[in-house]
Amino acid sequence: MEENAQLIFETRFVSTNVPVDSRLEELIYWGKRFFDTGMVEEAGGNLSYRTEKGFVVSGTGVYLNVLSPETVSEVIDIKEENRRYLVYANGTAVPSRECLLHSYIYQQRREINAVFHTHDETVVAIYDKLGVPCTIGEQPRGSSELASEACRVLEAEAGAQFIILRNHGIISLGKTMQEAGQLAEEIHKAALRIIE
Repeated sequence: MEENAQLIFETRFVSTNVPVDSRLEELIYWGKRFFDTGMVEEAGGNLSYRTEKGFVVSGTGVYLNVLSPETVSEVIDIKEENRRYLVYANGTAVPSRECLLHSYIYQQRREINAVFHTHDETVVAIYDKLGVPCTIGEQPRGSSELASEACRVLEAEAGAQFIILRNHGIISLGKTMQEAGQLAEEIHKAALRIIE
């Protein structure tokens, strides 16, 4: 999966404060858990949860096992102008380059409060044996095309809470982080059983 070289993100920090509450602790927990169980390697994913103003998301290039208040930010608005995206955020970490993906999903699925996107290579490699929805084509990482493609699949598969981004990763959704995290783990374990 290639990066979109023509896509420009610029982060404008509105405040240096990120909401610190029990949900942030839970996000940190899931990042470490995914890393420790081998569901992600290095900086292979991004996790978020919905807030009153937008969503808290892990920072660009941040390993999920070291999430902290300093490595996340709260995205409160995204404006697009000529393939240039201005991301308005609270915090000090540059938000994940996949923040469009998270934003599009939160806009489409009002009941969803957690979006977990990881590069679970085990699941991606055998998605066709798992019977889970998958995007038709590959789209550049961080692009509006990738976000739109994911939303098309979610719309076509009414009520789906887990999809594959072809040759890229997985998206697990939930009304809670626990729901999104457990679903991602269940499908990862199912994939391991198939390949054993």
